[in-house]
Amino acid sequence: MKTKTHLPLLTCVLIVLSSMCSFAGTKYGKHKSGLDSYPHMKDAIEALQSALKDKDPLADLQTAKKALHDAKANEGGHKADAIKNIDEAISLLPGKDHDKIESKINAAIFYAHASMKKA
Repeated sequence: MKTKTHLPLLTCVLIVLSSMCSFAGTKYGKHKSGLDSYPHMKDAIEALQSALKDKDPLADLQTAKKALHDAKANEGGHKADAIKNIDEAISLLPGKDHDKIESKINAAIFYAHASMKKA
């Protein structure tokens, strides 16, 4: 019996939610000037987005993790969730499960957005 994986659906949901958080934050004033108010978060998110495109995302994931550690924003403790997902993505890298790695990176992007303080 074959079981269906829901990773592609989860990935799409996380991307949509991440985009909605970013849009709502800039449109409704939750983030004064978007990611520019959070330079470390901006660096982390850019590194994570780059990791999605790279065949070997390790350096980008390490850059994102360092930027998150340096960031002050941590609304609701989501920064730790972002770092946890980065660590999980790194632990999967020796393997070939691209869908799981992508899912962890997308989750980290979502949590990085969610961790920015509401002004």
